[in-house]
Amino acid sequence: MAQVQIDRDIFFDMVRPMFGKLNQEQVDAMDWYFDNFPEAITIPQIAYALATAFHETAQTMEPITEYGNSAYFDKYEPGTSIGDTLGNTEPGDGEKYKGRGYVMITGRSNYQRAQDELGHPLIDQPELACEREIARDIMRRGCFEGWFTGKKFQDYIYGELKDYYNCRRVINGTDCADKIKGHAEVFERALEASVLV
Repeated sequence: MAQVQIDRDIFFDMVRPMFGKLNQEQVDAMDWYFDNFPEAITIPQIAYALATAFHETAQTMEPITEYGNSAYFDKYEPGTSIGDTLGNTEPGDGEKYKGRGYVMITGRSNYQRAQDELGHPLIDQPELACEREIARDIMRRGCFEGWFTGKKFQDYIYGELKDYYNCRRVINGTDCADKIKGHAEVFERALEASVLV
């Protein structure tokens, strides 16, 4: 399918209430998304990707780093249930491999997978996960190839299937699934109203 083209004025008018005050940086970030979505993506998939970024980036729509002081990341340290699940093996891994990007990639195992797949030195330089193009590739390939949980966007959003609630399982179980579902529905309505035929 051809890359989705939208009337951006209509789209931004419809999503503005979600943001409260939509600033130029948020507009520029979403413009960049629209210019860089792959061709083989549907409007519901775009809507869910935008909803995920909206939620995970604290509405900035730019790659960010997980908030918290050093003690906050102790929950990700080796020897903890979360740290072990994330594949953290060395002291300090909890903070070093904290959440980053559009999807909050977290943990040594996820950074290693992204490094292996994309070829960027993310184990030694995890902050690279906040570079816009790298963050986009982690989000896109991670969501469509099942890097994070083994689940893929296509498991929940494909053809007539549109399960925005359970699509959260691609990233993080059902954490905030209702909230992100609501965001996706708003983005979908805006995309449908603004798509250029």
